[in-house]
Amino acid sequence: MKTKLFSLLVVLLYTTCLKAYDFKSGDLCYTIIQDTETYRVEITQAEFDSAHVAVLSIPETVIHEGITYTVSSIGEGVFKGFSFLTHITIPSSVTNIGESAFSGCTALTSIIIGNDTLSIERHDWRECH
Repeated sequence: MKTKLFSLLVVLLYTTCLKAYDFKSGDLCYTIIQDTETYRVEITQAEFDSAHVAVLSIPETVIHEGITYTVSSIGEGVFKGFSFLTHITIPSSVTNIGESAFSGCTALTSIIIGNDTLSIERHDWRECH
């Protein structure tokens, strides 16, 4: 009985970790931010091959199931340790960048941030050179 319960728990945890976002568009995974007046999303995960990505341009909007969402935030630690990134462009639609979102991005030589970014949490650019 304990073995079956443990196995069920492991399966539940595994499937929860596999989909920690609402949808994926390109190499970025998004979570819908609950808001009754606007359609907004947060980038919560990135899944791309380091051999092919050096320049990252975060989109201002993304379409999912016919709805256009505004990309309004970058979640905590999303790009942490992505040492292959050299250039990042963040649009004005992004008003919040989570803690340690870009920590360990040691190859960065260019970062362009939109004018409307309101909040950049601590440690975002730590260990960036």
